[in-house]
Amino acid sequence: MQTNFRYRKHYEVFEELKEAFNYLKGIGARERCEKVLQKTEKVHRNIEEFKSGNQPSEEFLPLTPEDITGMSEAQRKQSIAKLQKFCLQKAAEAKEKALEALKTKDTDSAKVFKKEMLDCEKQAKQLEESMQNPWQIPPKVGVKSALRAVPAINEEVPEGVLEVYFGKCEGLKDSEQYFVEYSLTGASDKVYKGRTTAVKKLNQKGFKEFLRVQLDPKTYSSLYRRRMNFEVFESHTIRSNKSKAKATIKLEQLGNTCSYQLTVPFSRKGPNLELVLKVRKAFVKNEVKQVTENVEYVESLVPAFKELEKQQSKQPEKKSKEDSKEEFNPRNFSKQELEDPNCIENLNSYEVLEAQIENLKQAIIACRSNGKDPGSLLNKQREVMKKMSIIETQTENGMITPEQYKEVLNNQIQHDVELAKYFKQQKQQAKLQVVVNRVKTMKKELAELS
Repeated sequence: MQTNFRYRKHYEVFEELKEAFNYLKGIGARERCEKVLQKTEKVHRNIEEFKSGNQPSEEFLPLTPEDITGMSEAQRKQSIAKLQKFCLQKAAEAKEKALEALKTKDTDSAKVFKKEMLDCEKQAKQLEESMQNPWQIPPKVGVKSALRAVPAINEEVPEGVLEVYFGKCEGLKDSEQYFVEYSLTGASDKVYKGRTTAVKKLNQKGFKEFLRVQLDPKTYSSLYRRRMNFEVFESHTIRSNKSKAKATIKLEQLGNTCSYQLTVPFSRKGPNLELVLKVRKAFVKNEVKQVTENVEYVESLVPAFKELEKQQSKQPEKKSKEDSKEEFNPRNFSKQELEDPNCIENLNSYEVLEAQIENLKQAIIACRSNGKDPGSLLNKQREVMKKMSIIETQTENGMITPEQYKEVLNNQIQHDVELAKYFKQQKQQAKLQVVVNRVKTMKKELAELS
């Protein structure tokens, strides 16, 4: 009797170790996978000893949470606590950014930061709940590239300075030397003047130089309301320089941008001059630019190897008739499947999983084409692919026989029939259709297996 009990106990542990091996293989934990395999081989040798009528000589080694997580319980809780703190910090940062965006009336950015804040708070809550389950593996911290809007500032330009970059100049004779004079009147009627060096063959070379104008700090902020005058001169050594063309430009673009490139036409058929005007930052509108940066984030929790049983309170609270009607749940369906009928626990058919992967691919493509983040869809796709891999491995290795697989499908069909009745009673047509389609797929699969 004692021998039978020990044999049964070994067999139960052996089956559990096989499940753990496939679970760890599915999530890519190779080192832990090898350790569990070593335990599995020892238990298997003990079982063979029992079958031969002998008592096993090797020590009995059951599966522990540390085999799954790869760390002690104290280390696991400490790791999850750090990740939870990280998520709460990210949520606080996103909240501050959302408030700053609202101050500048940037509602689009405020919405993005608010969503980021809510996602981080939700993840922190999930991490807090996962701390109670010793079989839950802490997620990893990943790095992803993200676009971020930052103020556009010319760091190399000092405050209170206007830089004028002179480029190409076309429509002049190559045989003569030319230079350009500029003038700018300040708010106090002070005139700022300057000139370029004289250049020959200007059409080919261009000026390729810049002038730095130091303005009065008191009137600098009104620079974008002013005009700038340019005059092209033919340079001579003996006789006086000859004016060839004049032009005046408005500086109003500097109100919206810190760098402004333009071509100054001196006349309809005359020469033209390329300029770039730079200030430290735009005077009126806060100009922003998109930069790519690496952002750390906490990856989604992988499903735990074992879920803790939810303890029901002995004395449930009394509810009103309306609440009872809303929460009518005859089969005690899980919260996950009532929110999403295609939750991973209900996807036990190979054909259903295959169809779900295809649907998720299309949804991810549509999400990206609309400029949205498909993060949750990608997580769901990984879960589905992992479960599909586990079922495939179990059936190919003989861990699940065809009869056992049929039994799994039949049980799921019975469950889905009750679930469909519930959705029909609650008049949730979209969810009802999802369950009905799944039942059809499983029945077709059963017919093909038979």
